[in-house]
Amino acid sequence: MEGVNKIAFTKLKKFEVFTFYNAIVGTIRKFDTKAMYIGETCDVLIGMQAKAAKLDHVVKNLGPHLLTPEVKKLHQKRLNFAAIITNHMKTVEKAAFKETEYLVELVKPIILQYLNYLRTNDLATVQQLIIQFFDKITETPHVLDAFYELGFNAYIETYSERRGEVSKRPKGSTLTVQRELQNMLDILFKQVDYYQHVYKDVDYSRLIAALNYVIATYTKLIKTRDTQRKNKKLKFKDDGAEDQ
Repeated sequence: MEGVNKIAFTKLKKFEVFTFYNAIVGTIRKFDTKAMYIGETCDVLIGMQAKAAKLDHVVKNLGPHLLTPEVKKLHQKRLNFAAIITNHMKTVEKAAFKETEYLVELVKPIILQYLNYLRTNDLATVQQLIIQFFDKITETPHVLDAFYELGFNAYIETYSERRGEVSKRPKGSTLTVQRELQNMLDILFKQVDYYQHVYKDVDYSRLIAALNYVIATYTKLIKTRDTQRKNKKLKFKDDGAEDQ
C-alpha cells in the first residue's frame, strides 16, 4: 500500500512554498475529501489561501504565478543583464592594459563566482545570485571603485534604482506563515496515510498518486538546485585553478 511521499519542505524557497501549497490545494479540490474523512482538514488548508498569498513576492502586475509570460520576460532580462556584465569583463580583460590589470584581478573572481553560467540555475537562484553579486561589490569600497573604473557604473546604478523600488514594498517575516502551511500540509499527508488503513472501503490510491506527483515535482526541483550548486562550486574552483 503506497503512502504519501516525504518532501524536504524547509529546502523550498518562499515563493516555492506558495506554489507548492497552491498545487496541493488544486489537487485536493478534485476529490471528494469529505467521503475520505479529510474534509475538515482540507477546508482549513484551503482557508489559508489569504495567508499563503503573503509568500507571493512576484511584482505587482506581473501575474500571480511564476510561470506567466511576464515573469519569464523579467527572468530573461536578469540573465541578459548578467551576460552583459560578464561580456564587459571579458572585453576589458582582452584589452590587457597594464594600468587596468590589477582592477581586472579584483572584479573577475567576483563575476565568475556569481554570474558565470547563471543560466544553469532556476529563477529563484538567479535572483539570489544577482543580489549577492551586487552586495559583494558594494560592501567593499576598493572593489566598488574598481568596478566603476572599469566602466561598470551604468549596471551598478541601474541595479541601485531597482533595489530602491523593491525596498518600497511591504516588509515583514513570512516564516510563521511558511511553518503554518508546512504543519497543515503535514497533517493532511499523515491523515491520508493513516486513514487508508482505517477506512479500507475508501479508495485513497488516486489521491495519493496525485499528491505524490506534486511532491515529486518539487523534490526534483530541490535536488536539481542542490546539484547545480555543487557543480557551480566545482566549476568555480576549476576556473580559479586555470587562472593561476
